[in-house]
Amino acid sequence: MRRAASIVVLGAVVASAAWGCGLLAGTRQSLDLNAAPAGELAAIAGVTPADVARIVANRPYWAKRDVLDRGIVSPAGYRQLASATYIGPPAMPDYARWVAPIP
Repeated sequence: MRRAASIVVLGAVVASAAWGCGLLAGTRQSLDLNAAPAGELAAIAGVTPADVARIVANRPYWAKRDVLDRGIVSPAGYRQLASATYIGPPAMPDYARWVAPIP
């Protein structure tokens, strides 16, 4: 049991390091909803300039779905946004900074 836990922890550390270096597929293209500049958010297909303005004005977010639940973007805009973004600090709890995000 102890060995299995060690393997899981090691796997999480390796995945986190790979994510931080941009080695995992798609991580370089992902944008942090809490920190991405408006110009980069505007480049996401299906997200309107009005959506971008509301996204920036209503930061921080605790989860990607916050932008949909709070009425900041439409369901169609959320589908495009969700696949191209992640949630980073300040909303990310300290313990989660050591674990790769779930896409």
